[in-house]
Amino acid sequence: MTSTVSIDIDREVLIRAIISGDYSVSPTAPVLAAAASELVAFEPPASPLIGQHVVIRTYSAGVHFGTLIAKDGTNVLLRDARRLYRWSGAFTLSEVATKGVGTESTRIAAEIPFIELTQAIEIIPTTEVARATFAKIHEPSDE
Repeated sequence: MTSTVSIDIDREVLIRAIISGDYSVSPTAPVLAAAASELVAFEPPASPLIGQHVVIRTYSAGVHFGTLIAKDGTNVLLRDARRLYRWSGAFTLSEVATKGVGTESTRIAAEIPFIELTQAIEIIPTTEVARATFAKIHEPSDE
């Protein structure tokens, strides 16, 4: 059971006490300091997309797809990743993730074991239909 305690203390005094470690301003300051440190250590729950095959759009590194194995803010780590350089057959990345891509003029780079991407701004789970179209496209051969 959680209890709530109302404490009448100046916020700035409390912050200075927590930073300096001088708890003489209030007998409750050590309790509040411990509570504050627990809040700082709080980790948000993992993304529900961890372990799923996804399309990632980044701010400046383009579009990639693979299995999402880690996410920390806007940083993501993909396994068995490929870069989607150019695509046809879909208007948006939502369509790419759900319906896949066409084979004409679509270019997808070779698979790499892992890639860490920063500034991921869109993460979309893929469907089996989309993954099947990705598998049909291979990196361009030397011409």
